[in-house]
Amino acid sequence: MPKMIATLEEEDGEDLNLSSEQLLSSELDDISDLLLLVQSHRYLTDRVRLPKSTEFLADTFRETTHGATFREMTRMDNTSFLRVVALIEGNPVFFNKSAYQQAPPWFQLVVALDRFGNNGTGASLNRSR
Repeated sequence: MPKMIATLEEEDGEDLNLSSEQLLSSELDDISDLLLLVQSHRYLTDRVRLPKSTEFLADTFRETTHGATFREMTRMDNTSFLRVVALIEGNPVFFNKSAYQQAPPWFQLVVALDRFGNNGTGASLNRSR
């Protein structure tokens, strides 16, 4: 193995006079530096984001959450929820000029209501059945 390392190092010319232990140590330092570089970056290549369909999300949510389940999740009935959505959906806080669109206002409201009602010290115990 030291001969292979020495052969690789001959191209640089500066390490020709080093002992095999020094060459191995130098090589280990290089590998250690490379490992630190790899570990410092979460991704080594650009990520390709998969498109997500909010229409699918909306259909799935509306088909699977009815009555008591919807009320448990949002702490309000569907009619009241739709009224609140109608009042807030035009607010500019729900729209950004980013490359990534925000979730629709109704979905952001569902998430917020769910978190308010089911997390923290005032959370309901209904989900722990």
